[in-house]
Amino acid sequence: RNPARPEIISFVSPENKDVNLAVVSYSIRPDYTKLGSLGTIDDVARTILGTSGNLDAEMFTQKEKGLGNGPGYIFDYRIKDKHLLTVFTTQSGEYAGTWLVTLTLQAPMGDYDKVKSTLESALTSFSLTKR
Repeated sequence: RNPARPEIISFVSPENKDVNLAVVSYSIRPDYTKLGSLGTIDDVARTILGTSGNLDAEMFTQKEKGLGNGPGYIFDYRIKDKHLLTVFTTQSGEYAGTWLVTLTLQAPMGDYDKVKSTLESALTSFSLTKR
């Protein structure tokens, strides 16, 4: 695998293509082995919502939670007409390298209540195993 290219695994609902999830892993600098190297949870939240304040976005909740191999930042938010749940965490490779791993689940605001339990189940089941 080429560490310069992110690896993406995605799922699109067969009933509604606007309901989907994606797990993306990015190679990051070796000195960024801890999640806090990317900033505090507030720093990451500001990055998600845009620092200019011009984006139609709102953070509903944010929390830090253990994900099996270390902490993760979990965000529940809205950007325009999409409701999103996102997890940020880091993973050290078995032999070398460090990865930023994100899980993002999204649905249109109007459909979110119909798929909320499914998306939240996927979110709560997400964890990384120690490599």
